[in-house]
Amino acid sequence: DIIPARVQTTCYQKHRYYCKQCEKLVTAPCAVDEIPNSYLGPNVLIQAVILKYHHGLPFNKIAELFEGLCGLKVSEGALAQALQRISGWLSVEADEILKAIRVSPHLHMDETGWKISGTRHWLWAAVNEKLAHYRIAASRGAKVARDIIGKDYKGVIGTDFYAAYNRLSGRKQRCLVHLLRTMREYRMKDDSVEFIKHDKILKRIVYGAIHLGERRVELAERIYQRRVKRLKRRLLAWASGDYENKNLLRLAKRFLKHWAQLLTFLEYPEMSYHNNLAERMIRPNVIIRSRSYQNRSLKGAAAHGTHMSLIQTLRLQQRSIFADLKTAYLHHRQGKSSPILQFASIG
Repeated sequence: DIIPARVQTTCYQKHRYYCKQCEKLVTAPCAVDEIPNSYLGPNVLIQAVILKYHHGLPFNKIAELFEGLCGLKVSEGALAQALQRISGWLSVEADEILKAIRVSPHLHMDETGWKISGTRHWLWAAVNEKLAHYRIAASRGAKVARDIIGKDYKGVIGTDFYAAYNRLSGRKQRCLVHLLRTMREYRMKDDSVEFIKHDKILKRIVYGAIHLGERRVELAERIYQRRVKRLKRRLLAWASGDYENKNLLRLAKRFLKHWAQLLTFLEYPEMSYHNNLAERMIRPNVIIRSRSYQNRSLKGAAAHGTHMSLIQTLRLQQRSIFADLKTAYLHHRQGKSSPILQFASIG
């Protein structure tokens, strides 16, 4: 069973002495769990962060939970303002995640709609298997994505076919699942002989590339590279074909435009042929979006980006979210500015 919790009030008494040599008042340092001039303790504050950004509870539910669980009465506004202040102290740690993202050998990017005070904004995500960075911006343009990863990113970027990603530096891997989905949509409404014939050829090329990537470890390097070159030639030949069917023309135009970015995963074994990771990492934000009004202010949006970046990165690295956030918050809240959390990167 669960033992009922109770609220504990802690009073910190600090000794202060006058130093005759320095001619200054010297105050004792903070206690281990002390938050200077705070009504709420670190356990309450960090648990509120986790309930809001990890479990997706709105502030009114968090306030009800605290009161029902241990009799702690706190208003929704107090929680919202407290979490914004916490994000300011933890932004140093979130900046370390962004630095690691910019030097990672590969990452995935995606974006989704968001609102601030009812106005349309966009939530951007840049993630890999160990790191996650989120940012809410008013624009869906390439300048936001470029600002996240930097102008001279050297790694491989996995994306969908949204045009803003065309202007990013680095190699790119376009999501083949998005492409197969588009092909299936055309197939559902077009049963012409020409389309069915060339669609089958294209499917064999795409699925052949996926299967080849999965069998890379089984093949000798010489044989593998020869098959990659053959697939690229077949894909380029299909995209350059002469078609009369309008759906084939649309597909050929897309393949011809992006054919050099469709099989990048065959050259980089750590890169996947789909953008599923980015979509999964955006999902927690979508859940929060469905349960709230998103954000009411720019400060709230900045807090969302900071907290989600830290929580999802800690989760990806299989670390204790509560313990690490509490340690970092107390570290910065007690006057230390240097980052304390070390985030493992890839490569």
